[in-house]
Amino acid sequence: MLNDLPTLIDPSEFAHRHHRLTGQVALAQMTRIHDRLSDIQGDVLIDWQFGIDDKHRIKIDGYIQTQLIMLCLRCLQPMSSTIDAKTALILLNDGQSSDDIPDDYEGISLTNTPISLTSLIEDELILALPLVARHTVCPSNEYVLSKNVTEPLTPSNPFHILSELKK
Repeated sequence: MLNDLPTLIDPSEFAHRHHRLTGQVALAQMTRIHDRLSDIQGDVLIDWQFGIDDKHRIKIDGYIQTQLIMLCLRCLQPMSSTIDAKTALILLNDGQSSDDIPDDYEGISLTNTPISLTSLIEDELILALPLVARHTVCPSNEYVLSKNVTEPLTPSNPFHILSELKK
């Protein structure tokens, strides 16, 4: 579901008009991210400003925000993860390299226009996902050692039996 946002956009046209996109896109429409989530309910809030930089390149500045429900990879329980990521993109033309892009920006090449706004937002969301989804402290983790363990844990020597046979 797109709320007041176009389905397809032409970044060049938006940049020349200094257009601003603000709205929400449903997570349910972003199919590539579904396997990383345990619940696809909710929306992604975007606020993107299109413009042209001093070298006449198209740029997109703004942010994306959402609340994702993912599975903790330690305890396999659902957990909430807040995504609040800055978007700073420069669109590269054919033959243009990403060598002269400022450090704050990321260069992307578009093969055709217009492009799907949902797909572009999903790309940014995938890049903002945590590498490993996990609680800081899992609510029920039965594999955590208790803090009152007094004996030191020493690894057993697998060749100990052989030393007994040698005698």
